[in-house]
Amino acid sequence: MLANAFVLKNPSYRSRFRIFGLPTVRLILLVTVLLAACAPSSEAPRPSETTQGAETPTTGPSASAGEELGRRGGRLVLTMRAEPQTFNPLTAFDNPSLSVLEFLNADLAHVDPRTQAVVPALAERLERSPDGLTYQIHLRPGLVFSDGEPLTVADVLFTFRTLLDPELETPQRESLLLDGQPPALRQSGPSSLEVQLPRAHAGGESLFEGVYIVPEGRLAPAVAARELDEAWAPGGDPSEIVGLGPYRLREYRPGERLILERNPHYWREDSAGVSLPYLDEVVIEFAASRESEVLRFEAGESDLAGGLGAEAFESLISRFGDSRQLRDLGPGLVYEFLFFNLNDVDSPDLQKKQVWFRNPAFRRALSLAVDRGAIAQLVYRGRATPVGGHITPANHRFHDPTVTAPQVSLGDARQALQGAGFRWIDERLHDPEGEPVILTLVTNSSNSKRVETATVIQEDLRRLGIDLRVVPLDFGALLDRVYDNFDYEIGLLGLGRGGLDPNSSLNVWLSTGDSHLWRLNGDGPDSPWQERLDALLLEQMTELDEGRRRVLLSDIQRMIAEQSPFVFLVAPNVLVGAKSELGNFAPVAAAPSAAWNADRLFWREP
Repeated sequence: MLANAFVLKNPSYRSRFRIFGLPTVRLILLVTVLLAACAPSSEAPRPSETTQGAETPTTGPSASAGEELGRRGGRLVLTMRAEPQTFNPLTAFDNPSLSVLEFLNADLAHVDPRTQAVVPALAERLERSPDGLTYQIHLRPGLVFSDGEPLTVADVLFTFRTLLDPELETPQRESLLLDGQPPALRQSGPSSLEVQLPRAHAGGESLFEGVYIVPEGRLAPAVAARELDEAWAPGGDPSEIVGLGPYRLREYRPGERLILERNPHYWREDSAGVSLPYLDEVVIEFAASRESEVLRFEAGESDLAGGLGAEAFESLISRFGDSRQLRDLGPGLVYEFLFFNLNDVDSPDLQKKQVWFRNPAFRRALSLAVDRGAIAQLVYRGRATPVGGHITPANHRFHDPTVTAPQVSLGDARQALQGAGFRWIDERLHDPEGEPVILTLVTNSSNSKRVETATVIQEDLRRLGIDLRVVPLDFGALLDRVYDNFDYEIGLLGLGRGGLDPNSSLNVWLSTGDSHLWRLNGDGPDSPWQERLDALLLEQMTELDEGRRRVLLSDIQRMIAEQSPFVFLVAPNVLVGAKSELGNFAPVAAAPSAAWNADRLFWREP
């Protein structure tokens, strides 16, 4: 079951930041919980005595220690609210397609969501040169596609060269570029290839994660004919769709379901030498709404539920207690936030208010007045966590635990405002020019949690003497105001990254970023602190020493929290459930959550 998503626009990132339920692809940062395997991330490799550079630890293809040895057989039933648009991993960008493709495909390396470290997958090992510019990728021996054909280095080169072809405009192309330049790839041995990067890149292994390797023989004709978008469409022959994942497509019934069957050539096995996956089938049924998904899980018609809302989760606990595996995994990567319009605009009225918005004391005062605990309790029934920065506790690799949500303090907020020249007349706040502080907040009407959050904030700011007016808008109209005509004062939205590595959100925090949300029409830093932030962001991006990079990222988190370009609110908790008989159900807070280990799930004996 997939959660609702909020995304911001930028087609360059449409592959990494996955879009669900939106009518356009001019969008970027995803807020979602996926059912299946890995979300983008990175991990600095450990030193290698043989290369004098770095090497991603080599792991065998067996199941991880601590997991149950499963029994073969059975089917797992899941639900999705939208149908895939394609089964082609080279062209897919919509969330339903990508969620299905994660069952059917594999990449060279991926993130273990438990450790948040990059581990080899199709690659037996990745070796990085000391300068961080060159990677040697060594494929596992004996890898075979789901049709029985062997995987070759030529398939890997074909996959990357197709994705990087500027004429094809594939969704992942720009996420593979560094400073606008593509990596250079060549075969370096019978089962190895060399990748030359245009510059050193912290977490460079993430370039190989999330890129599903496809067979050249199957898709080369479509590439040559420039018909890649039509290849492997949902209406085609399922046997033509070939991958390296634990399952392969057996049947697609539009409007009803997808049926996936075990891939007999899958390359992983458990610690007893039994070939994975354990399940015979995965059935993905299409549901009309979130409510329908929950009802099916309650009735036992589906076996797994991810991205549950707080109300549904509480209802399931009340009904089933310990007879279902119901888990609150704590805060996810997604966070809710306020932001201020600092774009260059022609409106005199907005320009007056932007004088307030540019003052860090004003932004901090609003932050101090907001009761995040009340939002967590009243809006999310206690199933959310107050946050004070853009890297949430779910990211235990890079989150700085000293960056916490500020405690509510109207006294400190008043002191900050007084220091900035604001004053109160009849308990109403006025600016230094004597203008009453009246603000308008926009958010999307389709998200009831945001509308409820806005109501709580409205009451919080009233106690500070601020008149806050809430305007819920259709999501498309909201995006137009935020991205196109800048016709708003304060916005309330949610944001999350498709990956765990902070580099995946550079386009939000760099002043020149495509989604530098509070000032989209700027052409560079407009303040000394933003100039310093830009410098730190670029420095950490090329820092290969993991310890030094963590220090830089902590400085970045503290600076953003202090300057408050966003007023960070809460990170909704990740809430999931499964039937009690489902073995190896081991959900994680970092997305994807519920079925990231679909190849190891199995049914215990009744």
